[in-house]
Amino acid sequence: TIRYHSAVALVDSLKFNKTLTYLDISYNGLGIEGGETLGNALHSNNSLKVLKVAQNNITSRPCFTIFAGIKSCESLEEVDLSSNPIGEE
Repeated sequence: TIRYHSAVALVDSLKFNKTLTYLDISYNGLGIEGGETLGNALHSNNSLKVLKVAQNNITSRPCFTIFAGIKSCESLEEVDLSSNPIGEE
């Protein structure tokens, strides 16, 4: 039940974490702000290999931010964004 401010604080910490390689925060509520913060944090992370954020109420705008972060996070090998309301965009 990670939601709102706690979700933002958690994913923002990925900017500084250099040891975490697997993160599964599926079935929570990152939402728009949490999703955008996650995407921005991925630009500074080089240790994460697996990221699972299925069913987090992530819409198209934060999804785009996450994809941009994924592109710059060279260590990522697997990402799961399934069952989010990304929409047709």
